[in-house]
Parts: sequence; C-alpha cells; structure tokens
Amino acid sequence: MINNSGANGWGPQRIIGIKIEFHLFFISLLLFGPNLLFLDTEALTVTCGESDNSIRLQTPHPDLTPAERLHELAAILAHHGIDEWDVYGDFHKSTADNDHSFLRNFEAEVANEFGKDDAVFMPSGVMAQSIALLIHYQDQQQRGTPKKKCFACHPTSHLLLHEEKGFKELCGFDAIPIHSSNHDNIGVGLGAPPMLLEHLQKTDLDDVSTLILELPHRELGGKLTPWEDVLQIQQRVRNKGTAFHCDGARIFEATAGYQQSLAELAEPFDSFYISFYKGLGGMSGAMLMGTSEFCDQARVWLRRFGGNLFTLLPYVASAWVGYQRHWKLMEPTIAVGDDNNDRDVLLSFSEKREKLVRIVQRLTSTPEGRATDFAKIACFEPNIPQVSMVHLYLRPTVDECQGYRDAVQAHGGVCLFHRIRPVDENSIGFQQGYRSMVEISIGQANGGIPDDVWVEAWSEFAHHAMKQLSFTSSADENLE
Repeated sequence: MINNSGANGWGPQRIIGIKIEFHLFFISLLLFGPNLLFLDTEALTVTCGESDNSIRLQTPHPDLTPAERLHELAAILAHHGIDEWDVYGDFHKSTADNDHSFLRNFEAEVANEFGKDDAVFMPSGVMAQSIALLIHYQDQQQRGTPKKKCFACHPTSHLLLHEEKGFKELCGFDAIPIHSSNHDNIGVGLGAPPMLLEHLQKTDLDDVSTLILELPHRELGGKLTPWEDVLQIQQRVRNKGTAFHCDGARIFEATAGYQQSLAELAEPFDSFYISFYKGLGGMSGAMLMGTSEFCDQARVWLRRFGGNLFTLLPYVASAWVGYQRHWKLMEPTIAVGDDNNDRDVLLSFSEKREKLVRIVQRLTSTPEGRATDFAKIACFEPNIPQVSMVHLYLRPTVDECQGYRDAVQAHGGVCLFHRIRPVDENSIGFQQGYRSMVEISIGQANGGIPDDVWVEAWSEFAHHAMKQLSFTSSADENLE
C-alpha cells in the first residue's frame, strides 16, 4: 500500500481534514454571535489539537496549541471587523474616528480605565519599565532637579531578579534595593515582607530618580503593600522630587485584595505598567501609562528600543481579547463551589481569590481547627492569600515532589504542577526545612476545577510525602 502521508504525516488527507475542520470552525462562529469572546476553548481543543486528559491544577488559562490560539484570534478579529494592520505603532494616528486605529483606540480605552492621560502598547514589560526609568530621569534633568541615574525598589523586583541587569548594561542605571530591618539578607523567600513605609527610613531618596513599587509582589506570593503605606510612600517621594512608578504586571489581581478600582490604584503613581499575558491570558504585551507628555516621550523611546514593530496587531488583538474577556465584560455572577463541574466558567478576580482562600484553608486545617498532614510537609505564603495567587513551600526536594506528583497523576489523572523550583539555600524558608516552591495562580482554566479535586489531589501528595518521611525516619532509627 502506498503511504501518502509524507515524512511528517502531512499528506493530502490530513490537509483536507484540517481545511474541513477550519471551515466548520468558522461556520460555527456564525452561531455564537456576540458571545464570540467566550468561545468554548475545551471544545476547540478537541477539534484542533491533541492533549492528554489530565486535570492540570497549575494551568490558569486554557492550554491551547499555537494553531488553536491563532484560529480563535482570527475568528474574533473577523467578527469584530478588525481588518486593518497597525503600522509602526500607529504613531501618526490618533483616536479620531477617521483615523481608524484599533491600536490607538485600545490604548485610549486602557488609559481611561486607569485614569491616565495616555497609554502606549509595548511588546514587553522589560521594555516598558526601562523606558519609564529613562523618561523620569530625563525629565528631572530638564526641569533643573537633577537626580543620579538610579532607582530604588524591593529586593524581589523583576528588574533585579529576571532581567540580566538590563537597567545597568543597556540604560546605565544603578539599583538600590530597599530592605526591611529584619530581612537585610533576604531576597526571595518565605517570610520576606512587601515594601512598607518604614523600610524607606533607611534609604536616602534625595538622589533617587524613581521609586518602583510592585503591586502585588509576585515573588512574595502576591503580598500587597498596605494601601495607607502606598499613599504615605507617595507623599514621601513627592517631597523628594522622586518619580513614583508602579510595576502593575498583576494589578488586576490586586483589585481583589484592595477592593478598589484600577483608577484608584493608579492615582498615586506618576507612571504605571501593566501586563496582558498574566491574569488576562494574552499572548504577550504590556501597556505603559502616564501623562500625555510622558507617553509622547515613551513612543520616542519605544522607537529607539526597536519596540514599535512593523505591526503589533497579533499581540495587541490578543491583549484586547484578554482585557475584554477577563475584565471589561466580566460579571461576578457565577460562584464555583465543590459541586460545580463547569470547567470553562469565567470568574471575577475576587472570586478567584475567594476560591484560593477556600482551598488553602481546607488543605491546612480540619473543620475542628487541627493541622492536617498536608500542613506538616507544606505551608502557603502568605498563609491567607491576598490575591488570586499564592506560593506553596514544600519540604520534599524538587525530585521528590516530581515523583509524588507523578504518583498522584497516575492514580487519579490530576497533574498538580508542571513548574517547580528549589528553595534558595540562603533563605529563611530553607532554614525552616523547605526545599521546593510551587506558584499557584487561579484563572479561567483551573478556576472551574471543583475545590474537592484540589484538596483530594494535594492531600494524596501529602500522603506520599508523609509515608516517605516515616520510612526515612524509621531507617535512620535502625541505623542508630
């Protein structure tokens, strides 16, 4: 028999099949109408891609293949009549009706939501925050209130931990980590506090160009700086002539902790950065906001950075879809409890946080208030989630955790995590006996998984860990 599939399985039959599936997909879009932003992504997965049937607790957004994601995005663009490409950021256009710039209109929409004059879409947050630092420094030089080319931030800032010192090597800035009195040697880890007003007492801001505050602190499991501290920090930096910038990569999550609007959260800051691929589930992209003059300069710097690509449309459109789906059109009307099997329900950020709080409480204490076996091998940071994310510290090593995870998945079809990292040997967490850390964020995909599934799967993990711990202790006693 002749095999027409080709070396990679892309024969005529396969291609015809994909074309049929693709056309059926678009025909089905006609039936969804205005609900197109809320496509059943699980059904789309069945049609367009292959995946295992495991329930993935650490996956906040639907686990789509590139083809599935782009098919969905193309359908939404067609439905909403988005049929023109932006060109080099559409800098030459405005929000006037006759300019027809989807990108500039989206920027204006977000700026209005945050109570800022203007906003600039950028490919990455690294680029956005570097540009913010440069603009504030340049503005201070021009206003005759020169500062040193340095910024201050929490020791767990993304700029310090994950950007290969781009602020220094590319932009020429120095960084001043603001430590607390009790955690001078703590960077990332269990017990480290968020930035507080009292921490600034040891920092001379006279020469600091910009103070960066992250809301919430991702490396601290989503801890929030108390709002009263935020306002007092604003007053302190203003008196010093220092710019106040917010790293708001997860600011949508922070609305649940502060119970304030985005405009209220953005008001104290001179500039504000947000991300679209975290809580909003976009493919990539960021937005930098501030005054009109600030954003005019941001577009100049974006060009200098090579960030105003020939077109940004795929990223802009994906960001817009996430913004509409998870924020603008979200109504907290569906509560997901233990008996709800709807895996594709949309939750508000407050509901996501409430779900995470329930799971943490059930895993760490019994209804009678006693500690569970899980609490003997793990702890959450913070112990009560302040937003819809939390860090889980585990006593077993990374290799041991992966073994227990595989055993749970083989038994019940639940994958507890696919990302895990070792605990820093110099941290308080390591000194307290924790060896691994898992980050948990609640989103559209895992937010619909019943609480019982979470609790039973992690309890089974704890059972494996406790059994190994007992075996190891017995072996040690026999050796003695």
